[in-house]
Amino acid sequence: MGDVLSGRRDRALMIFGALLALMLLSARGAAAQEEPYSGCTRVGDEATVTGTMIWPEITTYMYGIYYLVDEASGTPYALEADAALDLDAYVDKRVTLTGGIVPGYEAGRVEGGPTLLDVTRIEEWPDVAAPTGCDRLPPRLGVENGSVVVREDQAARNGGTYDDAFDRDARDTPIAFSPSLGEMCDVPFARCYYRGFPYDRDEWYWRLGAGEAPPGTSTVVVAARDQGGLSSEVSFDLTVLPVPPEVSLTGAPSAGQRVNGSVELSAEARDSSGVERVEFVANGVVVGQDLEAPYALAWDTASSEDGPTTVSARAFDKWGTAAESATVAVVVDNARPEAATLDLAAESDSGASRTDDLTNDPTPKISGTAEPGSRVTLYEGATVLGTASAGASGSWSVTAAALPDAPHALHATATDEAGNVSAASGTLLVKIDTARPTATAVSPSRGARAVPAGANVTATFSEAMGPATPNGNTLTLVRRGTTAKVAATVRYDAARKRAILDPSRNLRRGATYTATLSTGVEDLAGNPLARTTTWSFTVRR
Repeated sequence: MGDVLSGRRDRALMIFGALLALMLLSARGAAAQEEPYSGCTRVGDEATVTGTMIWPEITTYMYGIYYLVDEASGTPYALEADAALDLDAYVDKRVTLTGGIVPGYEAGRVEGGPTLLDVTRIEEWPDVAAPTGCDRLPPRLGVENGSVVVREDQAARNGGTYDDAFDRDARDTPIAFSPSLGEMCDVPFARCYYRGFPYDRDEWYWRLGAGEAPPGTSTVVVAARDQGGLSSEVSFDLTVLPVPPEVSLTGAPSAGQRVNGSVELSAEARDSSGVERVEFVANGVVVGQDLEAPYALAWDTASSEDGPTTVSARAFDKWGTAAESATVAVVVDNARPEAATLDLAAESDSGASRTDDLTNDPTPKISGTAEPGSRVTLYEGATVLGTASAGASGSWSVTAAALPDAPHALHATATDEAGNVSAASGTLLVKIDTARPTATAVSPSRGARAVPAGANVTATFSEAMGPATPNGNTLTLVRRGTTAKVAATVRYDAARKRAILDPSRNLRRGATYTATLSTGVEDLAGNPLARTTTWSFTVRR
């Protein structure tokens, strides 16, 4: 091709040398104003042009035998071709030519002169539409890295080049980064940047913020479209490695705790892409969720089965990546314990009978059984008298607060470790009696004379007495002048609240006797006689 070009150029110069040189000076001046050289092409480029091919006036153009002005850009082209292409056959016809830009006079850059096109293909298209714009080639794009791998919580950056030199229609054209061509910078997880200057090899880059892209591999398409409608694109793979959120259970029962009813749970969660929701989980079952911080839930434990239960919090980022907190093991217990039993403790039961629940202790001890580990509360009506914990065997006891002398109806409830409260126990009627009894009357009367020899000695009391306490040791009779007790039988008449001393034989006539009623005599509550009572009388002669 170079030999052909040189031959043609030499031939033109030999025939018209001097004349052309003179006319060239004139032509250059005129062309500089009317049709300046176009910078749309450069040596080595391939061009496709459309126009009507003619034979130029040889005095106007100093190289090339054929001539064509591109209809779209107005750029003049001098034409050459190998012998295989018969350009003569297309003179005065509208054609589309394809070829390479080759060096002409001063490398094809003669001000006012045409660009030299070495034609490699020619088509006659009478109705062909000329491409718009100055260039016939799409914008040139390059990419730095074909594959970018980044953690979800890190930023990513990738870029390349955008060569808009000699491409006027691509100048200041936006670059699109998208999953598909044509969505100009409309990518949900990316921000687009372009910097550079016209006629330069500019840089473009794509930048991803932490948490802005979903995990997985996607293809990022970089596209540019010039104003003439020509476009090109490059792409690279973006792989985002999932990074789960950070989550911790900050509010929960302590490990091993028994829980029931409504239990407050809370959690903290964070993620570079944002936390979508936090779920609260019991034994692998979601029992509730919160969509906004602070993340909390009132867990209805009745929705879970009784027994050992692990509780945790599970956080999701906006891409669906999940992470679960450490678990806390608790025991769900919504079953009510059985009702407690209660009785007056033996040490407080001072009454004559073990079943009379009568005591002279104003702070009696009440004992019974309940669910092991439960908390027993003793009540009189709604008043709490005391609390105690049931031991491993279930036994418990409470020393009641001071109670006045009177009957008191007591009951108890048991609250297990989970907080379940039993039904009330049966009622225990405890009678408090701290008053000491007195002898309201004695017989024979104090100082009496002429008492029958067969008379009995009696003492009547202010209240019912323990039936066993009036006895031969607590009620005695002694004849004056002696120390020995008179042989007698002592009994208690409960109906009359009276102690009776019946001598084994008649008393000695004319003798004086002294009767003694000691504090060993007690009432039914165990209160001793207020004081020892002594009196004397004389038997009739």
